[in-house]
Amino acid sequence: MTHEELGTLMKLTIKKYAHEIIDLLIHYYVENQLTPEQKRKFKLLTEI
Repeated sequence: MTHEELGTLMKLTIKKYAHEIIDLLIHYYVENQLTPEQKRKFKLLTEI
C-alpha cells in the first residue's frame, strides 16, 4: 500500500467514524429532548 493510498484510507475511516458519532448524537437528542409529537414528525421526515 502506498503512502497516498494509506492517506486516502485514513480519510475515509475518519469520515465513517464522524458519521457514526453524528448519528449517535442525533439519536440521543431525538430520544431525550423531543416531545412525542416532535419524535413522530422527525421519524416521518427521516423515513422519506
